[in-house]
Amino acid sequence: MCAAKAAIGGESGKMVTIVRERDTPYQASYGLPALDEIAEKVKGFPRAWIDESGSMIFNNFLRYISPLIQREVEVRHKGWPRICPSAWRREIFQKNFLQPS
Repeated sequence: MCAAKAAIGGESGKMVTIVRERDTPYQASYGLPALDEIAEKVKGFPRAWIDESGSMIFNNFLRYISPLIQREVEVRHKGWPRICPSAWRREIFQKNFLQPS
């Protein structure tokens, strides 16, 4: 929603970010920084979240990520996400599932 509002408002050259305000209860806001503030920058995966062998993650990572992954997309109309317009559904269905005559 934030990206759409920014685009409609004429914003360009920006990226939507999720800014964690607090953990318990989870609360976040959205940022809209300029791409040059973000481009080619890396935010690494903290070593403290990985065991010594490098093959397992710890619970502190699961607590961090769970608000972002805990829900699944709600499917509400004949197996299609609600946000997918019916014209698109028809076009996708016809292109992928109907045999040519």
